[in-house]
Amino acid sequence: MNKPLISIIIPVYNTKQYLEKCINSVINQTYKNLEIILINDTSSEGTEEICKHFQQLDNRIKLINVSNLEVGEVRNVGIRNATGDYFGFVDSDDYIYDDMFETLLDNLVQLNADISIIGFAREENGIIEPSVFTNTIEVLDKETALEELLKDKKIQSFMWNKLFKRNLWDSIFFDAQRVFEDIDVSYKLFERSNKVVIIDSLKYIYVQRNTSIMHEHNSRFILDRLHVIIDRYNYFVNSNNQKFQFVNKYALAVNMIVMYRKIILEEYYDILDDFMKYYQLFLDIINEYQFEIRKILTPNQNLVLDFMLEDLSTAPEKIKNTKDIDK
Repeated sequence: MNKPLISIIIPVYNTKQYLEKCINSVINQTYKNLEIILINDTSSEGTEEICKHFQQLDNRIKLINVSNLEVGEVRNVGIRNATGDYFGFVDSDDYIYDDMFETLLDNLVQLNADISIIGFAREENGIIEPSVFTNTIEVLDKETALEELLKDKKIQSFMWNKLFKRNLWDSIFFDAQRVFEDIDVSYKLFERSNKVVIIDSLKYIYVQRNTSIMHEHNSRFILDRLHVIIDRYNYFVNSNNQKFQFVNKYALAVNMIVMYRKIILEEYYDILDDFMKYYQLFLDIINEYQFEIRKILTPNQNLVLDFMLEDLSTAPEKIKNTKDIDK
């Protein structure tokens, strides 16, 4: 019996220091029927050579060279060239355990799910953060999975710790211009699913590095995130399910709090007017669900909310003068 083909899409951009470890972790998977798509985007000297070296070693690797594309469009190139029954993603500065995709696929197939999700841990300066995993398996229906995705606690919007049935991606692509392309796409995929399985086992290592795209600091990133979050909120705003209405509004509110804190701490005042366009919507949500939302916020998020509600004219100074407010 032929085993289904998994397409693994790996955007590559200036990650020479990490790339060999990443690719080795993928080609050494215990599940062998893989299509490994490396999309090299005008990377620094030596990166393309590493990709070509592995392509010669392993005929499952496809190498595609592109020029100066955003991460979302690079992933789109991978999707358009993928022929697998399932899609997975790995970032080229990360690495995975050798049975990750076998575990993801086995649970997805056995439990007749559309998306499977695996546990991850962050690594910084070669040290993996302490994490606790129960090795349990949880099956969620679509509504519950979407609620958890919007809460951003049990399920995050990352592409890279998941396996998707190919059919979920019909006519869905990443926004070619936005940085937070994962958030923009994930809820659409989950909305198409019927069942999601979560495997609480460590299989993916998310490497933190100061030179990665997500660690670059500029106001455009926050503005992109703002627009993605507003689009997602509007997508679900007409839900007839009252519980889901709350989760959707909570997701918008907590993101507005986090973004406002970032705008003030990084002094991204060039986008403050854009942020304020949605401030009344934020206030309406807080007025409706303040008690319920405060129970879920972290202590520092609650503190920022206090400052915002007390007086926006003094909130920036209070945020800047509060130690560890960014935690």
